[in-house]
Amino acid sequence: MNAQPSSAQPSVAVFAGGRFAWPVFLVWLPATAGLGVVAAWAAVEGQSYFAPLLLFPILVGIGLGATIVGLLRWLQMGNRPTVVLGTLLAVAVAVVGQHYFHYRHLLSVSQQQIDAMQHVAGAAVARELVAPPSSFVDYMRQQAEHGRPLTRRHVLTGWAAWLSWSVDGLLTLAAALGMVLPAMWQPYCNTCRSWYRTIRAGRVPLAVAQRLADVASATIADPAPWIRYRLACCQGGCSPTRLELFWEAPHRRGHFAIEAWLDTEHRNQAMQALDGGGMRDEGSRL
Repeated sequence: MNAQPSSAQPSVAVFAGGRFAWPVFLVWLPATAGLGVVAAWAAVEGQSYFAPLLLFPILVGIGLGATIVGLLRWLQMGNRPTVVLGTLLAVAVAVVGQHYFHYRHLLSVSQQQIDAMQHVAGAAVARELVAPPSSFVDYMRQQAEHGRPLTRRHVLTGWAAWLSWSVDGLLTLAAALGMVLPAMWQPYCNTCRSWYRTIRAGRVPLAVAQRLADVASATIADPAPWIRYRLACCQGGCSPTRLELFWEAPHRRGHFAIEAWLDTEHRNQAMQALDGGGMRDEGSRL
């Protein structure tokens, strides 16, 4: 069940996402690229401890997506195309960066071997014997030729190795977008340029919930003894406040919900209903 009171129609800007802004854009892209570098480094470090096939790139994507969500909340980045672009950039850097870190490690080891051999055979001979890859592209080509171990008996070589790396990248991207997209579609206020945040939340008895529903010009059908609520608004309080009531009826399957938008007058009435007593408050207050 959904309800929306006639007292406060939400502004279209609340659902349209944030407007494009060059200053935030120029900060967002380098910041997300930096998160991709950190994710690549963490993935390389973690591979020696725990790297199950297929699951590992998903875990990398979840971790990267969670940090991107934190960043967009911190920067109050609400422009959805910019958020998606930053996510794609971060995933690309994280996926390629893992191979690049391995490449740099191989160069470091090769140089140590050359330094150890040049005293005996000379620098030119030592470099020819070790033969490190001439570039990152050459390193990737060599890795594909050598093959990627799938199991102890199966090794993917050539196009199959490239395909497996592509699958890893797609899994990382899917996991990251799975974290970012739901957060990106939350209400956003373009007046004060901030995401909606919870100001109060918790459980209330049915009597208090009915008063909240009355404020929202809604009716609670199939009630439960205790009903959860959430109030959310932008940082500046310049857009309608969002009220959510949700519960599970004791004698029927399924979840029930009321979603409504409150203007300042009705928001104050909701606060008075909550302060009237009987609730278990778990949220914060302005």
